[in-house]
Amino acid sequence: KVKPQEDSFISNFAYPIIHPNRDKIVKELQKNNIEVRPMICGSMGTQPFYTKKYGRLELPNASIIDKYGFYIPNHPHLKSAEIMLISHIINKGIKE
Repeated sequence: KVKPQEDSFISNFAYPIIHPNRDKIVKELQKNNIEVRPMICGSMGTQPFYTKKYGRLELPNASIIDKYGFYIPNHPHLKSAEIMLISHIINKGIKE
């Protein structure tokens, strides 16, 4: 088992979200200078290296993640006000 050093802690860099209103939510987050990243690299079955060797493969769940998935920041340096703003934007976008 990996144990962190006494003067450190483990933290992931981002939190994944999958939602049909992704584009609207991402646009609002970016408008507020909040970094957002696409989730993974898309559906493997549509990537050029894959289709060249094996042909196109429909992977419905991977396509959903590709179309609706994104990462929001999640790190120990986020301030309470930033967390509240991120939460507000996401909750508003989910309700629309």
